Amino acid sequence: TPLYSSAASDVYKRQVENVKEQGFSYNRPEMSIKEIDRREMVAHSYKFPWSIQGLLQITYETPTGPQAFYGSGTMVSPHYFMTAGHNLRLTDRTAVKLGIKKTSRPINIKFSLCSHENKTKYPSTIIGYAFHDEWGEKESQYYDYALVKLADPVGEKAGHASLKVLEEEAFFEAKVNVTGYPGDKVREYPQMYTMEGPIKAVTEHQIFYDVDTSPGQSGSGVWRREDKDIQVVGVHGYGGDIYNSGVRITYEVVEQVKEWIKRMPPEEDARA
Repeated sequence: TPLYSSAASDVYKRQVENVKEQGFSYNRPEMSIKEIDRREMVAHSYKFPWSIQGLLQITYETPTGPQAFYGSGTMVSPHYFMTAGHNLRLTDRTAVKLGIKKTSRPINIKFSLCSHENKTKYPSTIIGYAFHDEWGEKESQYYDYALVKLADPVGEKAGHASLKVLEEEAFFEAKVNVTGYPGDKVREYPQMYTMEGPIKAVTEHQIFYDVDTSPGQSGSGVWRREDKDIQVVGVHGYGGDIYNSGVRITYEVVEQVKEWIKRMPPEEDARA
């Protein structure tokens, strides 16, 4: 049964139906909710907590040559960042557009922290990643999240967030942020943008928020401040006519992340 507190049921139903129609990354009609874009550019991306938000570049081999997609991700430990599953496994619709199999894996993945005007800090190699079977096999938006491992513990220098499971009522007590690299803001290089806003509806697997986003921000952690800590309570994935939305961090998600970590290759394998 859906859980929702501050949104009327008809609004919730319209939003869920809208979410079901969304697609992948830059091909998805995600947009700012209001007529005026309320996001702000982050000029000091090297300062915490902006330093834990990263730019993800995923390249696929297509019949016409390599094609790159952009997404976002948030560090949640020294070695790991969370992102959207659809950044690492194409939707069927996008695969058809590219003329490749939906099971095709990226030929290259890059992740950059503190990116601003083509300058980055804390470079590291990606040595492993995992997304949920329910996303890989069924494209279930309830499970559209992924975990990626870096060879170096860059989170020790850049900082990192933690995953936080909230009860329904707690979602409405504080505003959340979505920070990432929107494609509509790219001039010569991708730039970091952010916005803070309230949670408007909560379901068993998803959260809906009044925060402007656009394609390229998929995979951003939906985060809040708790004293000096940064807590990720969701993973941004979809735009909507009323509210934008992401996967809710639940105990199920946390246990899945722990299981993925057990299967990841050790750091020394990447340096051998």
